[in-house]
Amino acid sequence: SGGVKYWLFRLVNAIAGPNDIIMVLDGDGRLLPEAVEIVNQKYIDETPWFTYGSYKGKYSEQPQNFRDDVMTGIEELTPRSDSWRYGHPLTFKAHLLEHIERIDFTHSNGNWLNKATNHGFVYKMLELSGVNRTSYIPKQIYNSFSRKASALVTGSKEVKSKQTLHMQSLKPSRELLLPIHIIFLTWKRIYLLEHQLVWLQQQTDLNNR
Repeated sequence: SGGVKYWLFRLVNAIAGPNDIIMVLDGDGRLLPEAVEIVNQKYIDETPWFTYGSYKGKYSEQPQNFRDDVMTGIEELTPRSDSWRYGHPLTFKAHLLEHIERIDFTHSNGNWLNKATNHGFVYKMLELSGVNRTSYIPKQIYNSFSRKASALVTGSKEVKSKQTLHMQSLKPSRELLLPIHIIFLTWKRIYLLEHQLVWLQQQTDLNNR
């Protein structure tokens, strides 16, 4: 349920380092050989904050990279209104958990979600990471099995639809910008400091950081 996932994330946030890599798996699947190494190499090569992968099994055609117009910046990243394309394994840097809230796992009536429990945190982490800090893993590194007790095949489709629509209706998060700390060393040359301050004021998005 959404409650279990929320409190589990709270626990992980309390014990993990900010740059630890967290991997989320479903109970009805298993990692394929070299999956962990492939994920780790993706973080080394592309330094993302969030990754999603490709898997074998039902609906394995869903995972895809962002559209070209999103990748090139022509269109904004809007995961809540785009088609779902985010497959297991889902991984992310632990510092993103600082921004996860109870609302990401609850329905409009305040009850915990019992369907679509990945949608809330995936949407938020994609929005916080942005296009440049999100990586897609095209190689199938996870095997998904469809069990009779799986949430995917049990419960009301109407309930899942309503809970998914609620997650999509929540206000998007702004892309997270890392703080930049600048130290100037000037000895009796105030004019150099003035020049540097003028230069900094010309930098993009400085007023937001």
